[in-house]
Amino acid sequence: MTPNCQVASNKIWLGYGFNRNMAHFINPHYDDYASDTDHREGMIRVSGVVWFTNIDIQKRHEDLILYKTYKGHEDEYPKFDNYNAINVDKTKDIPMDFDGAIGVPITFMDKYNPEQFEIISSNDIRINDKVPFKEHGLSKDKDSTINGKPTYVRIVIKNRKPSIL
Repeated sequence: MTPNCQVASNKIWLGYGFNRNMAHFINPHYDDYASDTDHREGMIRVSGVVWFTNIDIQKRHEDLILYKTYKGHEDEYPKFDNYNAINVDKTKDIPMDFDGAIGVPITFMDKYNPEQFEIISSNDIRINDKVPFKEHGLSKDKDSTINGKPTYVRIVIKNRKPSIL
């Protein structure tokens, strides 16, 4: 089973990761020309480090505070051309009152609470198998476009607790 299937079925999730999502390792034989506020000779800086875990941690149960509304702001949430979902470019902009499919960036996974959201698709919103599969990055497939323009591949979620205003 791939990690995406395990994530979608809530068998694994993201752990806490490193401070500022960076890991540092020391290797005296490595020439590193990158700079950082904590740079040392032989230090290897690896950005964006998090890991999957199946340990039950507190952040997995924390609700994401939603403050934006879909009703009355529909123009801020464009729909995908060939998939019945709205697009949200930033996790903080997920509308609290929308009960349909929502395409969110992969950064959403750090805030994912399975009690609050359901993962519908972890990276594949193709309408059929003839459309090429793309795991990450800018997707030019017609199913991942909005008004004919390519978008980054999204995780498709549904809010389990939409607020009705």
